[in-house]
Amino acid sequence: MLKKFSGDALEIKLNIQPNTAKKYGINVYCDKNGENGFPIIFEMDSSLFMMGTTQVPFELKNNEPLELHMFLDKNIIEVFVNDRQAALSVHKYVQENINVALFSEGGDILVKEVIGWDMKPIYDKADQPEYEKK
Repeated sequence: MLKKFSGDALEIKLNIQPNTAKKYGINVYCDKNGENGFPIIFEMDSSLFMMGTTQVPFELKNNEPLELHMFLDKNIIEVFVNDRQAALSVHKYVQENINVALFSEGGDILVKEVIGWDMKPIYDKADQPEYEKK
């Protein structure tokens, strides 16, 4: 669990070095136990980037970290991967599921950087998002 990251409108930048992990990522909009959320996954063996049920071919170069720039706004999730792939997905919004958790399977990952900002929802009255660095 990322204790300082929670909310229904967030911007998150994440940099992960896979090390020995075969599958790893971030679970957004999860419950207080890090479960029942929306998974954003990279699978090394199949070179797939996945958001929920959406699968996008994506291959990391040798020793290249996975860099995710995510925009979360209640039921809309937009992710930019290593500045060369973009993906958008929707999910069922559950008001009490506002937590964020990292995970890996089949080995370890090294999280080099996690930066997050609270944002105002897009449909709010404000003209521009207000950022608060966490």
